Amino acid sequence: MADKPKIATTVPLRMALWALLALLIIGGVWTYQDYRSLLREAEAFRTTHSQEQKAFLKSVVADMAAYVRAEHGLFRANIESTLRSRVDEAVSIADNLYRRLAQNHERAFVEDAVREALRPIRFREGRGHYFIIDTQGVLQLSHAFPDREGTALPPQSLPTVDAIFEKIVGQGDDEAMVEFMWPSLELDEKQRPRIAYMRVFEPLGWVIGTGDYLESFQTENENRLLARIETSTAGVGNYLFTGRWDGVSLVGPAKGRNMMGVTDINGIKIVQELVRAAKSGGGFVEYHIPGFEDGGPPRAKISYVEGVEGLEWYIGAGVMLDDIDAVVATRVAGVNDRLFDNVLRSALVLLVLVAVYFVLARRISRTLDENFAHFLAFFDRAAKETVTIDPDDMSYVELEEIAHSANKMVRSQKEMENVALDRSAELEIKNQQLKHEIEERRKAQQKLADHQQQLEAQIDERTRDIALAKAQADYANKAKSDFLANMSHELRTPLNAIIGFSDSIRHQVLGPVGNEKYKEYIVNIHESGAHLLALINDILDLSAIEAGKMELNEEISDLVELAETSCLQVAARAEKGGVELVQDLPLEPDLLYVDRRRVMQILINLLSNAVKFTPEGGRVTLEAEFQNDGIELRVVDTGQGMDSDGIARAMEPFGRPLSHIAGQEEGTGLGLPLTQELIKAHGGYMKIQSQPGVGTTVSAHFPENRIRSRKAVLDGAG
Repeated sequence: MADKPKIATTVPLRMALWALLALLIIGGVWTYQDYRSLLREAEAFRTTHSQEQKAFLKSVVADMAAYVRAEHGLFRANIESTLRSRVDEAVSIADNLYRRLAQNHERAFVEDAVREALRPIRFREGRGHYFIIDTQGVLQLSHAFPDREGTALPPQSLPTVDAIFEKIVGQGDDEAMVEFMWPSLELDEKQRPRIAYMRVFEPLGWVIGTGDYLESFQTENENRLLARIETSTAGVGNYLFTGRWDGVSLVGPAKGRNMMGVTDINGIKIVQELVRAAKSGGGFVEYHIPGFEDGGPPRAKISYVEGVEGLEWYIGAGVMLDDIDAVVATRVAGVNDRLFDNVLRSALVLLVLVAVYFVLARRISRTLDENFAHFLAFFDRAAKETVTIDPDDMSYVELEEIAHSANKMVRSQKEMENVALDRSAELEIKNQQLKHEIEERRKAQQKLADHQQQLEAQIDERTRDIALAKAQADYANKAKSDFLANMSHELRTPLNAIIGFSDSIRHQVLGPVGNEKYKEYIVNIHESGAHLLALINDILDLSAIEAGKMELNEEISDLVELAETSCLQVAARAEKGGVELVQDLPLEPDLLYVDRRRVMQILINLLSNAVKFTPEGGRVTLEAEFQNDGIELRVVDTGQGMDSDGIARAMEPFGRPLSHIAGQEEGTGLGLPLTQELIKAHGGYMKIQSQPGVGTTVSAHFPENRIRSRKAVLDGAG
């Protein structure tokens, strides 16, 4: 018999454990409350610290962006001030030389002295130099074209020369700030915008000036601003970064690289989000920055950016979120120490209470041990003879009740022994029957398992067949899409050329066509090209719808205008075929919220089909009826009509009804299928009612949500 615990030790131990559990729960609740308080305090500190960091970043970035905007706004004024100061220096040099040399030397000598004094002067890192032009347009000094000095500039080289002199000399001014186009190196190379400041030097009748390409000034200004940004900081360890709206980084770890397509570990396109926030007036963006320099793992970062519209820059600064977490962790560590002290005190109290509980439980267990020893002696005797136990000897009511139950159990046991002997034979028979039934069920389960295995094999085989068929269908669909994409390019380009050139020949743009027969041929070529282009467009539209790639450009549209425009498109054909075209619309129709071009395509397809299959003297009517669940547009003709087979063929792509008129009329067989798909794209449906020899009615039903009240739209516009 395996060793089992005794009550004398088990009861005290369990009572102590229950006491321990109760104290653990109390201590846990206490600790949990402290922990929750810690979390709230940490979260409040995190929020406050994050807000302070955001406010600081926003302030730094806003100040730098305002500085850049202000400097960029002064860009033109700085250029003009620089040019004026340089030209004033040149005029001062020329004036000093003239005063010293004019009285004792000839004019040519003085001119050479002034030219040679100004020729070597360079500024702006060598890009700045002087030029001189006299009032006849003769080039007196040029750093770019020294071989042309002494010759008149051709008008096409500087078309603004006359205007400059008219402004300076003609109006009595002695200076001018001008912009003009000037070649980059040679006269025959590409010209770029240039700005120059000129002053008249009256003693020699010269105009002295200097200037440079606007691009050069702009580059200098941008480099100066970028240098200022690059040396600025956004707090300890943080930097300002700058980039262009096209994604090129100007200042920062990725300087010089185009980062437009870079994504972080969560798929966020970092620079695209920064540019979007900058264009929208500034904002914060959270992302994970890659380890550009140290090659470390990506780090979570929050940045604030603003845009500089004139330069198309974004300027920003950020802070690593793990830096904020480190500050928060320091604060949390102190609170954790306080929490640990509370837990330690709770543990000491717990030990004292457990000891008290153990002493009390030990006393109770001794009494229980004596009562259970009495029970054990009773059960040992009851196993051999019929005896009873005295309930009054028990110390507790519960044990007294157990003693009464034990006496009843002994009496019942004797009775059951007698019954058991009688039922033994009966149970043996039942046991044999049960074994037989179990065997039969086992056989049935085996058969069921065999059938299930066969069924699973058939399902697997069918699944493989379906998967293979789906793969083949997907491949065929992709091949169709590739074919249509290639054919749309390969066919549209020559067809547009055929249509355009044939139209030019048909209208004799370059001169008359010699042979009248050629005129008929070119008309046929033009019409055939247009027909083939329309066929290609219909095929592509139908393919786009089948692929679910067609998008509707929905807008508020006037039903009357749509109907009149569509009827106007087919009016010439109806008149040519002797068919009367009629509109039957409501007097005050509401507006529709639809794709205007697609609805016109629907109406033109239906009207064209009706006119095409209606003999001379017939009528085609365009009707509109507002119903409870929407609006229904109907095209009713008095043509040949179709039976049910004809309707089915007409609704198939490239299908055409069999009739003597259909065989004589051109058509692709895509009009009705494409029309039906366009109506479905608007949430509607199409139905056809036709009777041979009577006519056909095609209805396009649009749902109620496509209807807009004219009054409501007008009130909203007002």
